[in-house]
Amino acid sequence: MTTTATPSTMPAAMPAAASAAAGRGRKAAGGAADADTIRAAALARGLSLTGLAPAIGKVSADASTARATYPGFLADALQVEVDIRDERRRARRITEAKLPRTKTLAEFDTTANPLITPQILALLQSGTFITASEPVVLLGDSGTGKSHLLIGTCVAAAENGHRVRYVTCAQLANELAEAADELHLAKTVARYGRLDLLAIDLCRSRGYADAA
Repeated sequence: MTTTATPSTMPAAMPAAASAAAGRGRKAAGGAADADTIRAAALARGLSLTGLAPAIGKVSADASTARATYPGFLADALQVEVDIRDERRRARRITEAKLPRTKTLAEFDTTANPLITPQILALLQSGTFITASEPVVLLGDSGTGKSHLLIGTCVAAAENGHRVRYVTCAQLANELAEAADELHLAKTVARYGRLDLLAIDLCRSRGYADAA
């Protein structure tokens, strides 16, 4: 007796086989993509693209979803690295400024000192006085926000890529006196001269600058 498959049994088996083959294909493609991502991240680290390396998987996935062109994908990947380097550079500039604490001009309470207008804050934020080599002097009674403005201006300048150093009058005087005693005053003065902004704060001996 010859057994013949009925029409009801054949179609049921064929889609299952096709589905399994498709699943294996997707798994193979996914494995290749993972391997390529690992390789790309390793190459990025080898080129010192340490910002891009951990993000390459997401950048690649976003490019695939958006059906980006190869140049478009490359531009997006490099933009990630540029953005991260810029952020690291800003953070390093702020650290090198040696601020007693971080304050921003955006946090300044103009209602506490109405003499400090939005226009003044915008001027300090822009840093145009730095490129014009114009000095800025903050005068006022204790508690009027001079140190906040000074520190906020330093933060803004550092974020804009300027070399900044915050120092109190006492610290600067002591450093220059010690440099003179140790016969390297010219070197110390030259180091300060390479700064874009030197912020000198007049403060009391209790530790935190509260007058400028």
